[in-house]
Amino acid sequence: MAKIKVGVFVPYSGIYRNLRSDFLNGIDAAIPEALKKDILFQPEFIQTGSTKQVEDAFRKLVLFESVDLLTGIVSTSILANLIQSINTEKIPCIINNLGGYMPIERLSSPYLFYNSMHLWKSEWAIGKWMQNKFGGIPAIGSHIYDSGYNMHECFRIGTVASGADECRLHILKLEGLQGFADTAPLIEIFKYEEPSHAHIILSSKEGTEFINKFYSDAIADKIPISVSPFMVNDDDIFDFNKSPEIINALSWDYNINNSENVRFKNDYEQAFGTKPNVFGLLGYETGLAITQAIDKLNNGRPDKNKLTEALSQTDMNGPRGKIAISTIDLNTPQPIYIRSAKIDGNNRQIKNEVIDVVNGIEWNDKTLASVRHGNHSWQNPYLCV
Repeated sequence: MAKIKVGVFVPYSGIYRNLRSDFLNGIDAAIPEALKKDILFQPEFIQTGSTKQVEDAFRKLVLFESVDLLTGIVSTSILANLIQSINTEKIPCIINNLGGYMPIERLSSPYLFYNSMHLWKSEWAIGKWMQNKFGGIPAIGSHIYDSGYNMHECFRIGTVASGADECRLHILKLEGLQGFADTAPLIEIFKYEEPSHAHIILSSKEGTEFINKFYSDAIADKIPISVSPFMVNDDDIFDFNKSPEIINALSWDYNINNSENVRFKNDYEQAFGTKPNVFGLLGYETGLAITQAIDKLNNGRPDKNKLTEALSQTDMNGPRGKIAISTIDLNTPQPIYIRSAKIDGNNRQIKNEVIDVVNGIEWNDKTLASVRHGNHSWQNPYLCV
């Protein structure tokens, strides 16, 4: 069989410096050795992943490199601008992202296959879970960079699903285009308002700074908090002396005890000598989809139409359970893992422990109307590609 050429969109991430290798390693871990000789991967750097940068890379890979299939990491908001080109060229695309934006109807295409961590969904789930446990009037704290997504609104709607009448939103100021935001004002407003619980959505250094300051203050004994899952990655180190449980939620956890997740971890760690992260997971699931699609070709000549048809018929289980990637009748079946991030008293490292498994909500649920009709134009190069 002639080699299948796969173009790969690779963005820059200041937080995930090894994003390129993480994603490609995940794909490699999923593809059987006997099949690897038949696939040629062509990574293409898309910088911060703006519409123009992605469109330029798309044209190069499709029109110049003549790839048979596209994959990689692209923001959902950018996909809405790229969908016309995908449909015009009729090229199959398996696009991955963290899912800070909720899917929209415009993404429905026979050529677009969508795989995501669906952060919008886990935000809804943790909002509902926290409100059910603590009740009262909750609050959200974020930064202007992180508040441009659908996450805080999905959290708010989740609290409403558990009976909240009100949810207060507080956004840190932007201190220069590259400035570091002081997170102390969030703690001060929480002291003044005394919410029943607070949810924090911050990236990188601001997230670490907030957690250190919050748990070094007496307010931590009065207000339970939940956070974005990427504020408390396994093995992150913090400075405070307390041993709290920091609640967060994600559609995957490293310690999920099912055969597919165990296989994924073993294959990845044996091959690359390091623990996989979410981009390794997304790559692995993409590799499973590519493998199944190529198997359906039955050693035939690679063809965009045949690959599209094969991908539309993919039906497999991965580390998160059933993988549904078709955007025709898009659904997001993965459960959400509510986790408690605990501090190891010896080395102050974070370890996440799953404390509950809940169902999420589908993107087309009528209660999410305010999210679907909101502004999807914000472009943050930091986290939610």
